[in-house]
Amino acid sequence: MTTILRSNHPFAEIIDRLEAGGSMLPNTPENLMQIIGIYKAYAVPMDFYWRDLLYIAERVFLDPLPMFKYFLPQEYLDLPNHYAGDTADLGIWRGPATAHPELLDFMQKGELKKVLPKWVHHLLHDRVNMEFAEACMQAMFWHQNMGGKFNDYLDSEVYRKNSDRAIKAYFKGNPLLLGLYQLFPEMFLEQVRQLSYYANLGLFWEVMAPVFFEMSDIYDEGGFKGVPDAMNFLVNGIFAIAGRPIYHHVYIDGECYEIIPKSEGFTWLYEAALPYVEAESVLSLIGLGIQQPAASWGNMLAVSTNASILILQPWLVWPPALLIILTVLSFNLLGDGLRDVLDPRNLSPEDSGLSP
Repeated sequence: MTTILRSNHPFAEIIDRLEAGGSMLPNTPENLMQIIGIYKAYAVPMDFYWRDLLYIAERVFLDPLPMFKYFLPQEYLDLPNHYAGDTADLGIWRGPATAHPELLDFMQKGELKKVLPKWVHHLLHDRVNMEFAEACMQAMFWHQNMGGKFNDYLDSEVYRKNSDRAIKAYFKGNPLLLGLYQLFPEMFLEQVRQLSYYANLGLFWEVMAPVFFEMSDIYDEGGFKGVPDAMNFLVNGIFAIAGRPIYHHVYIDGECYEIIPKSEGFTWLYEAALPYVEAESVLSLIGLGIQQPAASWGNMLAVSTNASILILQPWLVWPPALLIILTVLSFNLLGDGLRDVLDPRNLSPEDSGLSP
């Protein structure tokens, strides 16, 4: 029998652990605590992100002076999360479907721990950092053609007609802006396209927030015995909702305008999760995403592309780069499979139950 010598590669320990079916991080109580702590810390502002992104996409819409777009109305604080509470479409988090109590407390007191008017907290930047959420959205919008056919649809004639109806309804009582729309239609359509990415990212984070909250609760209850248990829950939670719809509705004077209807068949995994992975990695790479010492593939890549590291330790660039590539390819392949199975337009007459 041939004995395979142990590799002297700097990451041999990690490679051996992954090949044995383990996790990338050593399975220690400290690592498990840090993972859950990061997820919980991210989930609280994320509960604000998804609500405010949908509020901007659905209600603020083309407001020419959106000064109060970060002032979330009570209607959206009470908006039920589809994956939490007793009325959930798919029960992921056992907690309340409305805004998380820790979020409400922070919105009221901020880091100053003082109850002040909203505008005071806003001017002091003692609030949830919505600029980060918008930067993620813009990265998804700019780095197009990542996953699915969402971006192609934004250039379709159907999308233009749906947007045209909503724009004219929104500016119905404003002849000046209606006139500007007639003169510069592409300028307004580009704004609507960006708002569709607001809705896209909001629907993505609506799923991730309850997943992270539930992981935190299970950890507090002693339900996770190690890092693999936590990662299995995360993966199962993501795949359970992989086919949820991505859409963009706008509400004007009590009427719903379906700019991107649910019937178009865009899915959470392919049209939202995949572009988000790339967007977050790009933001972290240029220093605008998750900050050190918290780790993300983007900031790992940023550190490893330092000139001295590239010369003296060039192997450090490969793990985060390869993981980003493999993740994107995996999501693409999984998304292709889900589209083949779930998209009714791909079914044959026999499969759909229709006679020729």
